[in-house]
Amino acid sequence: MHDMFAIQGNSVKLVATTTAAPGTLCSTGDVQGMQLSNASTVPIYVALGASSTVQAAAPTSAAPAKGMCILPDRFHNIYVPPDNYISAITTASTGANLWGTPGRFI
Repeated sequence: MHDMFAIQGNSVKLVATTTAAPGTLCSTGDVQGMQLSNASTVPIYVALGASSTVQAAAPTSAAPAKGMCILPDRFHNIYVPPDNYISAITTASTGANLWGTPGRFI
């Protein structure tokens, strides 16, 4: 079961490659939710933070990493603080697209 989600701003597209880019601002003001969508065929690892210095990392058995995995062809609705940044990375050489849509749960 998924929470009902009301869009509250512009979506952003992040291109996940094997090198994490600096964080991208995804939510502003009082927006408290984010829908993260991975329409690719590879997992994407994301990290969230309060500034553009947030940087995603793909976890390994030797090096755990903060963040979460968005599986291929899936989306997750998550709660986030206002003025939230997101960074994405993938271990696939082909890269992958991640869309972040700010909103609220209804």
